[in-house]
Amino acid sequence: MFMRHLACSAINDVGKSYIPVFIELQKISQKRGLKQIIFDNLELLGITVTEDSVKYLASKGYLVLLLDGFDEIIESCLNETIVELDDFQRRYPKLKIIVSSRPGSGIQQMAGFEVLDLTPLTEDDYGPFLKCLQLDSVKRESLIAATNSAPDSVKEIISTPLMLTLVVWVYESEQEIPSTLRDFFEKLFHVVFTRHDSLKVGFTRQHYSGLSETKLLRLFESFCFMIVQENFGRSLTRAEFNTAFINALEYSDVSECDVDNFRKDIVKVACLMLDDGLDLTTFLHKSILDYYAAAFIMHSEEELSDLFYEDAFQNYSLWQHVLFFLEDADQYRYSKHYILKNFQAGLDEIEELSRSRNEKLLLQFIIKKHTNFTYLINNKGAMMGWSGRSTTATELDIASERLLVFTGQKIFSEDMPSHKLAELLKIATPQLKKRAGGIDYYHIGASQAFNLFGADVFWSEFSFVEFDLRRRIERAKRAVEQQVKKRKIFGRKQGLALPA
Repeated sequence: MFMRHLACSAINDVGKSYIPVFIELQKISQKRGLKQIIFDNLELLGITVTEDSVKYLASKGYLVLLLDGFDEIIESCLNETIVELDDFQRRYPKLKIIVSSRPGSGIQQMAGFEVLDLTPLTEDDYGPFLKCLQLDSVKRESLIAATNSAPDSVKEIISTPLMLTLVVWVYESEQEIPSTLRDFFEKLFHVVFTRHDSLKVGFTRQHYSGLSETKLLRLFESFCFMIVQENFGRSLTRAEFNTAFINALEYSDVSECDVDNFRKDIVKVACLMLDDGLDLTTFLHKSILDYYAAAFIMHSEEELSDLFYEDAFQNYSLWQHVLFFLEDADQYRYSKHYILKNFQAGLDEIEELSRSRNEKLLLQFIIKKHTNFTYLINNKGAMMGWSGRSTTATELDIASERLLVFTGQKIFSEDMPSHKLAELLKIATPQLKKRAGGIDYYHIGASQAFNLFGADVFWSEFSFVEFDLRRRIERAKRAVEQQVKKRKIFGRKQGLALPA
């Protein structure tokens, strides 16, 4: 939303002539890189695109590139996209480039970019925004009081105008803010399909699917789960929408439902998804997709949830945002099947290594965990990004990968001493030669960096991973123990010993 707002602002900027080019970076593929997508978008705007015309517009500062979702670029296209971005900004100093991303995705390390955090809504923003929604003063005050006293887990999601609007919907129906994220999203679905209309006297909205609210909710949960499993992302083509629906129908209790009618209920009635162009349907908010995919697991039997947590551990990158909701909403099974089943062995390995302070063992650990990990640097020694993550990396792998990333941020910079830079470029592998004004790009492996810069800088980051793992395991143990304690209630009077 913010990126689209910037695009509109560029058009409406009085006295300046800008052509905003809004691009969803998830569309980048091996066959269609960033440059080609920019050309295609300019053609859609009615511009005759040639190398010379684009060069002219970029060099004069007429173009504004609004690149949305850097963290959604597929791994195999990441480095090439970074190089293309670096080329653009070095070739065309007047070209404005704005990139959005979740934190920690790599773009933050690129030289030449200023990193800005998008400011979340605060409690001071609630009043003015609610006034824009034309709520009367009494209702505004009661809603602000309710949000201020809401639990932290709910407060955390009220960080954008859109999410605050959804909170308003729920509050108008329930006269309270739900006490958990699980309650909030489940009541949200109820509000958009039933209560929201019942508040309007004499108004009955048509439901197209013919399904009861409960059956439609369960089908929607299954639908969201299939979207994440297929890695379709937040915006779906019609073909992807149909594929996810067919798969969802197979694994739900609904025996019959037409895809077009289901789509109308979700888009036209609930407005949980929106038409976005000719062939795209987009979730109103990414958290809606992630939560309802998580709900599919929450409402599944034990055997299926166990299989899911096993797969989620092996494919953390795919499921991490779903796991965020399950950590709270499915705490017992998340703790038992995900954390305690998988994390202890990793913590034991890291603790033993940390106690040893053995540099040789640390290097072996890095090579074993991150054989293909490489830093991407320019010929001035600045870190541009990294690559090598496996598509089936576990959360522990990614945690230790972050250790390497943070270490790279410390050792690679344009302030590197000249003698160290010369040593670095001798052992690094050139990726692309003379791409932009004589700028070279290089790969260097983590083990090579270790040998060149020494172990101390790696050890300094190691303790953070160890501390976080220990904290999460202890929290999971408490959650499981609490559930076991509750189960003993049923054997209290009979003297039964229930299994854990």
